[in-house]
Amino acid sequence: MKVLENRTKDLKLEMEVLENLQELKDLNQSSGDSSRKRNTTAALLEEARHSRLLEDSNTEDEAPPYQPQAAARLNPTAICN
Repeated sequence: MKVLENRTKDLKLEMEVLENLQELKDLNQSSGDSSRKRNTTAALLEEARHSRLLEDSNTEDEAPPYQPQAAARLNPTAICN
């Protein structure tokens, strides 16, 4: 009887651990999605800025060279920054 009680407790603990792991996976996934969105947004803003600079300049020779900023070059697989 005691063995059965211990096994039941162990199984409950294991289920709780698995639930916590799933929650962590979900949090990491949502964090990764928002990081990718931020990186994409930063890259789009940088491209728009560059296009605006080209349009504003009279000739292409006067336009400053295109240099993406650090936000556009972040690692998209990085979960924590």
